[in-house]
Amino acid sequence: MSNQRQIEALNELLKGEYKARDIYDKTKGIQGDHQVKDLLAKFQEDHDRHIERLKQRILELGGEPIEGTGFAGTMANLSATYKAMLGPEAILKQVYEGEKMGVHSYEDRLDGLDETSQELVKEIMAEDHEHLKFFEARMDHEQQEDSFEQ
Repeated sequence: MSNQRQIEALNELLKGEYKARDIYDKTKGIQGDHQVKDLLAKFQEDHDRHIERLKQRILELGGEPIEGTGFAGTMANLSATYKAMLGPEAILKQVYEGEKMGVHSYEDRLDGLDETSQELVKEIMAEDHEHLKFFEARMDHEQQEDSFEQ
């Protein structure tokens, strides 16, 4: 794959990282559940780090990293804000689905990348898989609490 195609692929992944970071930023301020709020803040920090690493790799390849998410990111932020107001269970489900989509996006682009970029993507994917495990455990906890209350 040419550098330009790799840069384009990495910029697409970067756009997803911006979207994730922005969603966590918007929803953590609305979320009343302190455990969920802390979880969102930690994952936002992870995505901030992913953004910096992807930007650095794009620069190393001679490219220009994109800044921001565009219209799709704006729409995702609006949806996330609405879900956050519905409570922890709704926002957990939404961000879980977003993380899952992000992992799939990385998997889809992995084979076309050079070895250095692949290593970076694998490291990011490993962290995102950990996010998914946390979300699954927390969603199970929310469901158990709901069952107990009824």
